[in-house]
Amino acid sequence: MGEIISNALMSFSAGFAGAAFSNAQGPGQALDDIMTLIGFEKLHEVAERKRVKREYSVQKFKESLAQGIISIDEGNLQDPPLSIVGPALDASKYYIEEQELREMFAKLITTSMDKSKGMIAHPSFVEIIKQLSPLDANILKSFKNTMSHPVAKIISIRPNGYFELNDYFIVDELFDNQSIIDVTKSIANLDRLGLIKISEGIIENEEYFMEHPNVKRHLEMYKQESPVLKVNRLDVTSYGVGFINSCVRI
Repeated sequence: MGEIISNALMSFSAGFAGAAFSNAQGPGQALDDIMTLIGFEKLHEVAERKRVKREYSVQKFKESLAQGIISIDEGNLQDPPLSIVGPALDASKYYIEEQELREMFAKLITTSMDKSKGMIAHPSFVEIIKQLSPLDANILKSFKNTMSHPVAKIISIRPNGYFELNDYFIVDELFDNQSIIDVTKSIANLDRLGLIKISEGIIENEEYFMEHPNVKRHLEMYKQESPVLKVNRLDVTSYGVGFINSCVRI
């Protein structure tokens, strides 16, 4: 689709094939050689599987970049700002095996190459991705088509107020297999990063949460404390909207 695409793909490929991954490959190869010399065949197999997985992940990253670039109208295609593409490529090598985060880096780079969307991309988004877990990324993905989620925490009523048994969490089919405690940590992290915020107001009542198996199990765990649910609303901040539109694939 033109010289810009060709140059961009060549630049990305060169970065990954060369210096971008030299630091990551060097220690791994040295460890592999040592294990082979002293006869740890099983450990050699583990190292080999790790190397194959990394190579696969790098290839998938390149494919995501290529697909993103091809999807941009040629009239909107621009060279990516070095302040975004440089740090994003450098940081991505440490997260290349995490699909959710790898795709965020690819989406941020391709967003910055689209004139119609580039203004929403921000260099600080690279640092945000570096502080996310795959579960954090999936929670953000659940906001792709909505600005708010019902949110609840588990408390125990006391004479002078209430005692918090479990901080805020949400329920969604994207992370049904995750524990409420893990979801709580992700909510706290996304709040800390300024991407979401707890707001007053109710979208759903307690019954919405009570129907969920994970919530039922958690309430049973705290049954001696006479637990109740405190329901509020979880909103995306304006900064979070920019991040989701720049970095999160549908």
